[in-house]
Amino acid sequence: MTGVAICGRCKTEIAPGEEEACFYCEGWLCYDCWEEYGHCGHPEADEMNKRAQESREARERRLDRGGDVWEESQQEQNQQ
Repeated sequence: MTGVAICGRCKTEIAPGEEEACFYCEGWLCYDCWEEYGHCGHPEADEMNKRAQESREARERRLDRGGDVWEESQQEQNQQ
């Protein structure tokens, strides 16, 4: 990138070489917004983040119960 970019989420200026990319649309993000959200504010991306977090939490609960995460994830995929 040449010049100054503007963060697609918080609208702050981003110095050259400091920009990050939105995982959903590849637009510019400052490091803080990229680290906290990963995207420019897309509702679809929020839903993707929510589903990923729910999946991580479910796997952690299964591990806490002594379950086999790989086997259970295969069973979930087969049910879909």
